[in-house]
Amino acid sequence: MIYGSWDDEAQMIEHSIAAKLIALGIDWENANAMRALARQMLACHGEEARRCLYSPKKEDRLVAEIAGLSQLMFRLMAESADERAQELHGGRVWKALARALYEEKEAQLTASS
Repeated sequence: MIYGSWDDEAQMIEHSIAAKLIALGIDWENANAMRALARQMLACHGEEARRCLYSPKKEDRLVAEIAGLSQLMFRLMAESADERAQELHGGRVWKALARALYEEKEAQLTASS
């Protein structure tokens, strides 16, 4: 850990996500906007992720960065649960993003079956 505690790490990741949402003009309390972002994030993987990260478009880069930060947060939460046997909880921003990701992924799985 860089910042000394699981909670500090989670707060730093969440702060970074919030800053990128602000840069994109997305209100994390707007469920529709967060679902649209989640849709973009889920489409941004593999070769598409590399294209997004190196895109000349700021929006593409920010979406890819938020996708990477969300993966980091999920991993941090899993490691925290394994090492501390205690769940790590993010704040409002993280919960809004995680909810949107889960809902969008569920909708995609339902649509494909």
